[in-house]
Amino acid sequence: SVRPKISEEEDRTNLGPNLCSEDKTCLPEFNKVEKIGYLWDNSNNTRYNLKEGVNLIGRMTYQSAPVATVPIKTDDRGFSRKHMNIEVVKGSDQVFRYYVYNAENKNPTTVNGVLIGANDKIILHNGDLIKSSSTELVLKIE
Repeated sequence: SVRPKISEEEDRTNLGPNLCSEDKTCLPEFNKVEKIGYLWDNSNNTRYNLKEGVNLIGRMTYQSAPVATVPIKTDDRGFSRKHMNIEVVKGSDQVFRYYVYNAENKNPTTVNGVLIGANDKIILHNGDLIKSSSTELVLKIE
């Protein structure tokens, strides 16, 4: 079956290459590229986008240039400026995988209540709760 013309909304959502003919009919959904997930902070309804590769997650600082590649808006002094890394890797099946491990944090971090050890690298799944001190972030994968 042939998919009808894609909407401008779909075109703007980074779905990858659109394999369409001149009359704007497109091939089935298999040409859709998976989006990279993001972190959600329920305390202030803020979305923090992740990118492919290593994302350094840390507390946003106002005194100097940002240290983290994903600076989190929090007054929580227990959340370090270089707290954890979330590595986003695309597998050979074109599906993104998410791994979390400690950076230069001095306070413990948990995933769904399980402590991340000094040398642990934990795989994350949609809806996982990452917590350190009073900062809680949820991984969202659409």
